[in-house]
Amino acid sequence: MPVRPFPQNLCSLTDMYLGHAGWLGWSANIGPAATLFANVYKNASAPAALRGLATNVANYNAWTVSPCPSYTSGDANCDEQLYVNALAPLLASQGWSAHFITDTGTSYLSLNQVESVCCTLLRCSNLLILI
Repeated sequence: MPVRPFPQNLCSLTDMYLGHAGWLGWSANIGPAATLFANVYKNASAPAALRGLATNVANYNAWTVSPCPSYTSGDANCDEQLYVNALAPLLASQGWSAHFITDTGTSYLSLNQVESVCCTLLRCSNLLILI
């Protein structure tokens, strides 16, 4: 997706929270999620101030990653970029050309990296600490 400058009326716009690819990006979840969010938008009378959807990497999803981590096996949308690009046409087909913003501020290490760092620091073998 291209990077675009902030709109002039930024303070009057809002985004609805969308979760992240690890929750809703899976093939069984993405279609129903798109329908749910499109219905919320339409039932709210398609407000002009609702710019789009905000995703959150939740401290372990990357904006883009290659290869996909093993714990996402079977998920075609293993990172936020794939998730947003898969969700956008589903929403558009239901009448909402939503914009997206992704909070990557908490995305530093993948889940595998967090486990490895924690285990190295704490000299453990099976401890996972979510920071």
